[in-house]
Amino acid sequence: IMYRTMRKVKTKIFASTQTLVSSDILSQRLEKWSDAGIHNIELSNYKIEDESEFFSAASRHYGKLLIHHFFPSGDADVVLNLASPDSKVRQNTNHFFQRSIEWSAKIGAPFFSFHAGYITDPVGRDNNGFILANPLKNEYEKAWERYTTEVKSLAKYAAARGIKLLIENNVVTMANKDKLLLSKPNEFERFIKQFSKTDNVGILFDWGHWHVTAQTYGLDIDSFLLVADSICGVHLHSNNGLDDQHLPFMVDDFKSSMLRKISPKYITLEGRYSTLSDVQQNMLEMEEYLNERTNT
Repeated sequence: IMYRTMRKVKTKIFASTQTLVSSDILSQRLEKWSDAGIHNIELSNYKIEDESEFFSAASRHYGKLLIHHFFPSGDADVVLNLASPDSKVRQNTNHFFQRSIEWSAKIGAPFFSFHAGYITDPVGRDNNGFILANPLKNEYEKAWERYTTEVKSLAKYAAARGIKLLIENNVVTMANKDKLLLSKPNEFERFIKQFSKTDNVGILFDWGHWHVTAQTYGLDIDSFLLVADSICGVHLHSNNGLDDQHLPFMVDDFKSSMLRKISPKYITLEGRYSTLSDVQQNMLEMEEYLNERTNT
């Protein structure tokens, strides 16, 4: 059990359900983690038995829950892409996210986060995820318009339910370079400008994704500060700068001036850990760091 002094830190720390592989049903996962002192949990890519089971488990949970992108998970081949050239894929994705927004409202979550879009739909899978076809000339702008239209529609749907939408930056490796939307800070600057400051759309900044993307495009790691004011959440995990490895987050990464200058509403640990004790330890390190930053 993780005992620690509760600190008055504005940024809440969550652990993603993706941090540990488990065959536990969701209610068991929530109970075990709550008993271990992990009360704030981001639900991502995790199966549930049925809708009633989910809400029953959520109502018993002591702590905060957030829903992220592909939850509940089902068919691994499901493509969620609001920028898809296929109207049916866009429609199915919109409906999937509408349900996520409704569920977020029911469990008292203030945010629902999801990935930015693909310029073209996947044509296969490999060990790193979807394989994307090379876009045709001018396809980027077409995909941009499709994605923006869909997000604006979802934003209205979410606003009516008191939910703020957060868009996560895509990870760009050399293999998928120029095949994705919203991976670089200038893209997010352009995107956010399409919404007023009173709109319920912000950024979920994924540090691991940006670490890879910045190297792929040769960008300065601090350049994402261009849109720092719109960052509401942060995903933390580490990698070698070449691939999205989702390694446990190294606290030493906070030496980066980029991360020191962000003040998000929440942080989620999203690396893949070996044991629950490892997750606990990393969470304690995050709390200690945030407490030090608050008091300096």
